[in-house]
Parts: sequence; structure tokens; C-alpha cells
Amino acid sequence: MFGAVLAVLTGCGSTPSAPHDDQPAATRDRLEYARTIAGGAGFLPSWSPGALPVYMQRRVQAPGQPLRVYIEGDGHTWDDPHHPSKDPTPDNPLALRLAAVDPAPNVAWLARPCQYLMMERPGTACPDRLWRNAILSREVLEILDRALDQLAWEARGAGLELVGYEGGAAAAVLLAVRRTDVRRVLTVAGSLDQRDFLRHHRTKSASLSLNPMDAASGLKGLRQVHYVGGADMVVPAAYAEAFARQVGPAAKVIMTPGAGHESGWVENWPALLRRIH
Repeated sequence: MFGAVLAVLTGCGSTPSAPHDDQPAATRDRLEYARTIAGGAGFLPSWSPGALPVYMQRRVQAPGQPLRVYIEGDGHTWDDPHHPSKDPTPDNPLALRLAAVDPAPNVAWLARPCQYLMMERPGTACPDRLWRNAILSREVLEILDRALDQLAWEARGAGLELVGYEGGAAAAVLLAVRRTDVRRVLTVAGSLDQRDFLRHHRTKSASLSLNPMDAASGLKGLRQVHYVGGADMVVPAAYAEAFARQVGPAAKVIMTPGAGHESGWVENWPALLRRIH
């Protein structure tokens, strides 16, 4: 979804350096890039249970303390404004990069459904509706929920903090409503009103997806911080501000001057985390 908007606004979006085929070199490079980021942070890889497993990385150094779980953005959803991608694996896994610089002892990262799956497990079928019109559907949330169940077990009941980037921010909010073990939600450059976002950008509708704004009333008691970029031309601050108003005092919006939709986050992330403690 965001990939389509980025393609329109930037002229290139997340277009890969090579055309897609069954297992293109560009896609394989994206897998190796994610492995390099995760390995450098001391993460261990795994896959969630289920017919459509989710790629995970985690570093658990203090069992019994809360686990901060990062949820990846929408990824490479469109090759260009008119042609959907055959593989949603992101070129720039920003949520993973944020997780890698998080100094907390217990940190995990979740890819979105189908990301990394088809190249890590060749021959695995993953329906493209899961990164197109059903990208935030109940079906997708159930897949991510199972992955969180597995990670929550490693937290030994200490609870989860969910951090979502871009469309992963919307997923984090919708997952928090479903669960009872989420202690806090952080979002980064997230569109928390998908309906208005799609209408504003005149892009294709996610007809089977849920809208985070509709879940705001169920999060009134949950601590939240919504980070917005002062130079983000894709997701204006107004979306987070409107969401925070619906939630009430538990939600805070932090403006990061100079940060764009993808730029300015990783290098500032440890300092931004310190602002919420």
C-alpha cells in the first residue's frame, strides 16, 4: 500500500534494481541485507508457527523482562503505480534497522506476512492479497498474532511493547486491541487512519483491511507514543495527531524535525527512545 504511494510521490518508490522473476537476484540481496543487519545486532532468526510462517529475529538477554517487538513496514508492495509486486520483501527494512540500534536487552522483530518467505523457502506459495487489498485484514492480524504468542512466551509473562513502522504501525495498533499483554505501543511514520490516507493520496483501496482509527477507542488506557517526521511527505503528522486525540491522555505525539518517511530515524532512534523513559 505505502509502496504504491511512494512510487507515485518519488517516481521510483521501492522499485528494485532488477526485474522480478521466480527468485531474482535483487530479492536475494534483500534477504542477505536483513541477515547482515540482524546478525550485527546479535539477533537470532526463527519462523513463527502456522501454514504461513512469519520471519522473526530476536535478542533475549533478560528473560522475565518486557520484550520490545518491532513490526516491519509494508515493504515492496508495488513495482510501479500500475504493477503490483510479486514479492513484498522490503528494500529498506527500516523497522529491523531500528530494532538493531535499540539498546534494550530484549528486542525482537517481525517481518510482515510473505516478506522474505518465498526466497527463504523456495516453492512456498503466498497469496498476493496479503500485501495488497488484505494487508491489514483479520487474516493478516491472526498470522502476526500467532507470531507474537511465540515471542510472548519468551518474555515469560512480562509483557510486550509493540513498535510499528509505516504500515507496521497500523498493524501494531490493531494487534494491541486484540491482546491483553501489550504494555505500550510506539509508532514511527505510521498512517493511523488508513481510510483517510488512501483517499488523500488517491491510491488503490485496501478493501479487506481494517482501519486503526476505528480501534482508537479500545486503546484509551494504553500508553502510546507516535513519532512523526517533520519532513515526511508521505504520512503527515495530522494522522497521528488525530489518532492521539481519539485515544486521549495516554497517547503522545513526538515530532522529529528533519525526519522524512524513511530518513532521519535510525541515527536518532536511541535518543528518541530515551525521551519516553
